[in-house]
Amino acid sequence: MKRSLSSLCLLAVCALFSLLALGGCGSASDQTSATTTSSNTTPQTVHLDMSWSKNYHTLKDLKQDAGVAVHGTITRIINQEVDSAGIPYTNFEFTVSHIAHDPAKSLTKNAVVGGATRITIHQTGGVVNNTHYEASDDPLFQVGEQYILFLKEYKPGFYYVIGGPTGRFKVQNGAVRPTSNDGVPFSGSQDDFDKNLQNA
Repeated sequence: MKRSLSSLCLLAVCALFSLLALGGCGSASDQTSATTTSSNTTPQTVHLDMSWSKNYHTLKDLKQDAGVAVHGTITRIINQEVDSAGIPYTNFEFTVSHIAHDPAKSLTKNAVVGGATRITIHQTGGVVNNTHYEASDDPLFQVGEQYILFLKEYKPGFYYVIGGPTGRFKVQNGAVRPTSNDGVPFSGSQDDFDKNLQNA
């Protein structure tokens, strides 16, 4: 009886270890599955080939065709959707720090005195159904980036960059450079840029 009780206890301990070992295997399997799932949540990138109605190679042409030229910062993503033709787009909030060109005074007359003027920038591309759509030569704006943008207003408060990548200039540490190598060649400060634009 004593021997069978010892055997029974030994059998129970072995069964317990077996269950724990199997439970550990199940946990490892779940972790692998979770890792696979989380890697599947990274958006797939699809590059869109865009054809711009016009590429700009001089500040004079940009100035002539733009409704406004502004300095500022991309402050947030307002929304990302798909239009009626099935093309994804993103609307960004752009906080204007300086109006460089506004011949019709359309933005100047609506500027907030002592406050921030915010406009909406419409750009083709965005993240839809876990897929990142982006024009191959016109990367999506990122929150916090600073730019000088040449814009057209297509409805009150809503703008698009003319010429795609050739109508935007990135500002980093006070230095201005074109986003596109096919656009207007420029290297200098924001003040230099504004002087060149004024004289164009």
